[in-house]
Amino acid sequence: MAVVNGKGVNYTNYDSTPREMVESAQWGGRMRVMYDSYTETAAGDATSTYKFGSLPKNATFHAGYVITSKSLGSAKYKIEIGSTEVVAARTHTNALYDPQWFGKNAGTVTTAESDITMTTSVAATPGDAVIQVAILYTVD
Repeated sequence: MAVVNGKGVNYTNYDSTPREMVESAQWGGRMRVMYDSYTETAAGDATSTYKFGSLPKNATFHAGYVITSKSLGSAKYKIEIGSTEVVAARTHTNALYDPQWFGKNAGTVTTAESDITMTTSVAATPGDAVIQVAILYTVD
């Protein structure tokens, strides 16, 4: 295999002569976090929907994570920002408070203020579970 000595798109633009402008949301911008949590007091229905805040208009989604206080068993969840899926339906069986990172559709820019929702399917979520969601984004 050949050795590759390449540059990313933004670095190529930044390193050119004359230097090309790079979007601040992708280069030198401030990373922001939207964080929220929800405590299940009883077992959730197999088709529950949870809202975890919203992102402002023109926010660029970069990544996120889900942490739970216990395994969600065979319950599957998906997360959307507005109508954009950022986590396809999957289970969360990680160890106690072990984050499960996601980044599907990273780089998507919101066109309006957009709710962050988690929807469950397949099976009920266990009671007494704390579900934490964080979304990393830029908006500069």
